[in-house]
Amino acid sequence: ARPQAMIESLRSVPEYPFDIIGDDKKDIVRTHVYKKGYHGFSNTNILAIIPAKAPIGEDFDLTDTSTIVFSAHHDIVNKSTDNVFDNLASCAHVIALHNQLLKYRILGGELTHNIVIAIFDEEESGQAGSRAASKIFKAYPSMFGKVEAAINLELTAAGTHFWVDKSYNSASYIFKLAVKKFTQSRHATIECPGNDAITMRSEGLQAACVGSITRAAMNTQMAKDKKTPTPEIWKICHSKNDKLEHASHDDMLYM
Repeated sequence: ARPQAMIESLRSVPEYPFDIIGDDKKDIVRTHVYKKGYHGFSNTNILAIIPAKAPIGEDFDLTDTSTIVFSAHHDIVNKSTDNVFDNLASCAHVIALHNQLLKYRILGGELTHNIVIAIFDEEESGQAGSRAASKIFKAYPSMFGKVEAAINLELTAAGTHFWVDKSYNSASYIFKLAVKKFTQSRHATIECPGNDAITMRSEGLQAACVGSITRAAMNTQMAKDKKTPTPEIWKICHSKNDKLEHASHDDMLYM
């Protein structure tokens, strides 16, 4: 039910060419079902492809063109809470980004890079979803282009400043530019536990995990004379306290 609701949200743009839904060659929103997940049964990634220049609703070949991936994970640990920080808010953000960019393309605008919106399964189970998706990104360049950068969103329910996981590889100019523009050049670096960016890097993609943080927490993280602590708000992840009431509507709109 959760993946299906997100697919419907990705197709909620009024200008979306509904007549092509289900056409594997043309539909830009696709499900990626992989059967060798952490638990051994079928799991579902959601992948939405927005070509930079190719007409929406027509066949496209993205081979040798540049792509940026924006991702989040939809799976959860605690079924008894809202899971807004981990990771409903980030799913909402990548869906909103998709819908804004898709509308822009449909109305005649062009982008500098193809955009892939990826909503992964099984982040909480060894990042099996992002590993499976990374392999098909590389296996099907005509569909996904050449992935130059991947920005993976986590914990984006509150805060108007940004953090980036410490261990990302920033060798690519396009990748550094994507992170710089997304975070407005000011972000804290934080030791982030297992996430999909780490797995994408292990599969050869340049990826960073990015999230939001409050001004007070940002100042703490940026203080050079202090050991970088884990942001206090992260402690609600997987707990009964990860509820919508802790999210900030205004902060999410800002992001």
